[in-house]
Amino acid sequence: MYDFDDLERMASDWERTARADLARAENLAHTVAALTGEAADRSGAVKITVDAAGALVDLRVDARAMSWPPHRLSQTILDTSAAARRDYATVATARAKEILGADGTSLAVFEAGLRERTPADPKPKEQW
Repeated sequence: MYDFDDLERMASDWERTARADLARAENLAHTVAALTGEAADRSGAVKITVDAAGALVDLRVDARAMSWPPHRLSQTILDTSAAARRDYATVATARAKEILGADGTSLAVFEAGLRERTPADPKPKEQW
């Protein structure tokens, strides 16, 4: 049977744990919001950087790619963008592990959320 002091101590422990969890969650949110993902196509002619939302924040297309047929260039940009989003997920997961620890429900929920919005790694395509 618990007495009042035991209940008060348990409530205090729960509050302390909740505050620590909230602080870690806020730290994680601020940290991953500032991260980017980067990728380049196999030739290095197309380089893309995406932000935490998966939006393109930098696109570099060098002169070699400007001579490609339009369908090849557009597909390369799409594929490289997806690769940059996968890179973001990898980087964000690594930072989440540092902040949340390698085990636990919070990390599992974070990773599940990333998987839902990260494109699958496609099968290798034929070389153009």
